[in-house]
Formats: sequence, structure tokens, C-alpha cells
Amino acid sequence: MGKLAFLLVVVVILYFVFRGDDPKPVAPSPSVSSEAATPEPSYSGSSDQGSGHQAGYDWAEEKGIDDEDACDEAGDHSNSPSFAEGCKAYVEEQR
Repeated sequence: MGKLAFLLVVVVILYFVFRGDDPKPVAPSPSVSSEAATPEPSYSGSSDQGSGHQAGYDWAEEKGIDDEDACDEAGDHSNSPSFAEGCKAYVEEQR
């Protein structure tokens, strides 16, 4: 009876080892590179300028603004001095 019990234990162990029930591979999560996470600013100002500065730059670019007075007026309406600064940065780059 001892040999039969031993043989049964070995068969059960071999069954669990070789049963072909491999776990499904886990797909690696996409890594985010630091370049993709931190876009380069499209204006010549420093990167520590806020979103208002970028918005002003983008607005001036979209509207084709070439006069800093328009930037001051737009900054007054946007209630953001940094918006006007971004707009002026765009105008200065166009010169």
C-alpha cells in the first residue's frame, strides 16, 4: 500500500506540474516617455510660463496677430496678464 500511495502522490504532482494550464501572459503596460509627457513649448518664452502664456501665444498665432496693442487689449478681456505676454512673445518672434 505504501508504494501505491507514493505513486499516487507522484502522479498528482506530475499532473499539476504538466497539466498545460499555463497562466496567460500579461501584456506590458505602455510606458510613457518623459518626452511624450512633457511637450515642448511652442513659444520662445521659458518653460516655467503658465498655461495663460501658452494660450496667448496660441491665440496670436491662430489669429495672425502682428500688433502688440492687440495683445494688450486681448489680455484685458481675458483677465490674464500672462495671456498678453504670450501673445507679445508670438508677435516678437514674427519680427
